[in-house]
Amino acid sequence: MAFKYHCLVLALCIITEALGQTCPVTTSWSQISGRLKHVSVGVSGVWGVNSNDNIYYRGDSYGEEESNTCAAWVQTEGALKQLDVGKNVVWGVNGGDNIYYREGISATNPTGADWVQVSGALKHVSVSQNGHVWGVNGHDQVYHRIGASNCNQGGDSWSEIGGRLKQISVGNSGVWGVNSGDNIYYRVGTYGDLPSDPDGTSWQLVSGALKYISSADMVYGVNVHDWIYYRVGVTPDTPTGSRWEQIGGRAKQVESLSCLVWVVNTNDMIYKKKTD
Repeated sequence: MAFKYHCLVLALCIITEALGQTCPVTTSWSQISGRLKHVSVGVSGVWGVNSNDNIYYRGDSYGEEESNTCAAWVQTEGALKQLDVGKNVVWGVNGGDNIYYREGISATNPTGADWVQVSGALKHVSVSQNGHVWGVNGHDQVYHRIGASNCNQGGDSWSEIGGRLKQISVGNSGVWGVNSGDNIYYRVGTYGDLPSDPDGTSWQLVSGALKYISSADMVYGVNVHDWIYYRVGVTPDTPTGSRWEQIGGRAKQVESLSCLVWVVNTNDMIYKKKTD
C-alpha cells in the first residue's frame, strides 16, 4: 500500500475534566492519510492493517496520541488481518487464524522487536491496557488468555468461556462482544479491567444491535448501516449503561481510548476525532 504523507493540523479543543466517564460532545472528524481495513489505538500508539494484511504503526503515536509533527505510517514486518493495541504490546491474528503478539515495544522502540506466535487459533483477538487478552475463533467460541498481563505478555494458556461471539473487546469498561445476529453482550464481573483478570460470571444481553464493538474508557460500536454509537451511563454501578447515543459519521470499525476515537469506513479511509 502506498501512503502519501501529509501533515494534518487538528483544531484544539478545550478538555474539561469531569467526574466519571463523560465524553458526550464530539469534535469534527479529521481524515488521516492512507488506507486501512482495521485500526486500533492504545498506549502503544495507533496501529493498523490494510487490505493486503500489511501492518502499519503511526509514527510518533506512542503514548496514545500522535504528535503535532508530520507523522508517517511506518510499515512493520509480518502480515495480520486484525490486531489490537495494549500497553507495550500488540496482539493480532493472520489469515490462517494464527495468533501473535509483538514484544519489545517501548517509548524508545515503538515498533517493537519481534512477533511471537502463541498456541491456538483465533479469528479476532483483543488486549486491554493491562495486558488482558480475550478472543474468538472461527466457530465463534470465546477464549480468555489465562495469566496474560503487562508483566507476562504472552500469558500461559487459553480457557474457553461459554457463549458464542463473532467479535470481542476487553478494556476498562469490561469485556463486551457481539454475536452473529449483532446482539450485544457484556461479561458480568469484568468492569474495570481488574488486575485479577476475572473470567466473569455470565453474559448479559444489552439492548441494541451492533456488528462491531470497542471497550475502553467508553464503549463504542457500529451497526449494520455503519452508524456510530457510544454507550451512555457506563459506570461501576451500572456497567451496562443506560442507552446508545449516535454520533455523526459512518464507519465499518471503531476503536477508542480515553476520549480519542479512530474509525475506518467501507472504503478503508481513516478518520479520527477527540471528544470533549
